[in-house]
Amino acid sequence: MIPVILGVTILIFTLMFFIPGDLAGIVLGPTATEAQKQAYRLANGLNDPYIIQLGRYLSNVFFHLNFGTSYIQGTSVLSDLLERFPRTITIAAGTVVVGFGIGIPIGILAAVKQDKLFDRIALAVSLIGISMPAFWLAILLVLLFSVQLNWLPSQGIGGVQYYILPCLANAAAGIAGNIRLTRSCMLEVIRTDYVTTARAKGISETKVLIRHALPNVMINIVTAMGMLFGAMLGGTIIIENVYSIPGIGAYMVKSINSRDYTAVEGSVVFLAIVFGFVMLVVDLVYAWIDPRIKAQYSEFRRSKANAK
Repeated sequence: MIPVILGVTILIFTLMFFIPGDLAGIVLGPTATEAQKQAYRLANGLNDPYIIQLGRYLSNVFFHLNFGTSYIQGTSVLSDLLERFPRTITIAAGTVVVGFGIGIPIGILAAVKQDKLFDRIALAVSLIGISMPAFWLAILLVLLFSVQLNWLPSQGIGGVQYYILPCLANAAAGIAGNIRLTRSCMLEVIRTDYVTTARAKGISETKVLIRHALPNVMINIVTAMGMLFGAMLGGTIIIENVYSIPGIGAYMVKSINSRDYTAVEGSVVFLAIVFGFVMLVVDLVYAWIDPRIKAQYSEFRRSKANAK
């Protein structure tokens, strides 16, 4: 996790450093004199070499939790991100719940009913869901549920009802992916010997699927869940702008449009850190789901202790 976060930080800082444009001119405006621009560069260390600025930025981020100050807003980038983070994580979490709550049951049924009508419909729906752009689906949902039916708000923030359409629009690709993943994994598991043995013992098909087949599929599902959650943290950029939700995605777009380099860097690094912790939790959940992984780790520790 640490090398990945460090690599993302170095990469985004390097991109922002070498991007064309004069930051002093952007911040001070076209009416600023050259003397004012030079004074601003000196005050903010913009004349220092690349390696010096990179080292200073890494030190501020990882040792002082200082993501810098927005050049345009004049506010702390970390404070702005923490203020907007609950809205973004709400959309991401809602997307994961919808994606797996719908995708997993459909995937299981599609595997059980392989090559039948339900299976073919599920595969067709998953293909459409993967192919459909999120922003286009978001607009269609607004036209249907907000404009035509007037059931849900079309934009802004408030109660739970404000997050229903964003989560649905964001979850389409996740539902489709989970259907295909769960179906393929279940098809492999339900042909194994222990599932056949469970059926031979007279256990009902529902119990066979839930108690014997599904636990052995959960490793892949949990991995996909962590990846989807991390992807949705960054994928809310489009959805937040369509529904006018002031989250991290909307903050990043606004920062990019105004060329607020510090805010862009801070947003990317912040999301990378959150994603890193999400995947760390996923790795830890593996041992809880599959005792074999925990046993392998315990055996490795014992062998290492015996070697000493």
